[in-house]
Amino acid sequence: MLATSRSASHCPRFGIHAKFARGILCFNTPLPALASFEFRMPHRSIEFFFRGETIEVEGPALDTTVLAWLREYRRAIGTKEGCAEGDCGACMVVVGELEGGQLRLEAVNACIQFLPTLDGKALFTVEDLTLLSGGGLHPVQQALVNAHASQCGFCTPGFVMSLWAQYENHAAGISR
Repeated sequence: MLATSRSASHCPRFGIHAKFARGILCFNTPLPALASFEFRMPHRSIEFFFRGETIEVEGPALDTTVLAWLREYRRAIGTKEGCAEGDCGACMVVVGELEGGQLRLEAVNACIQFLPTLDGKALFTVEDLTLLSGGGLHPVQQALVNAHASQCGFCTPGFVMSLWAQYENHAAGISR
């Protein structure tokens, strides 16, 4: 079922392979059998910055999404699930990464972003904006209020996070 190799060419034809630092992991099993296999990071934890502290998650399941982790393990319910396919934006969060000594913020869909991808980065949700704005509304939130720019409100946290990343990157002089 599982084998290790130093190159993808040694994986059997139609085998699925994943590259890791120690080699390539080959899955020589038909896809339906893999559906019941639980993908975990063996003996490795991930660390990321969240709500003012460094969070360490021991051996997270590789298929755990950021959205599932936020809602199920941290009870951060401001981030919503809409389509669960990355199309609607209701689940938008912001991931920060240092680039050239500056924090670059990128809005990502939490429903399709896997938790292990946060290793060494920072995660921001709509609930964080209150803390970052000294308890009040962030200018992006205030602009949405002033312009009556919300419909039912379900997707609004996603809109806010996308706009917040652009606002902060622009203020810091960071461009795509």
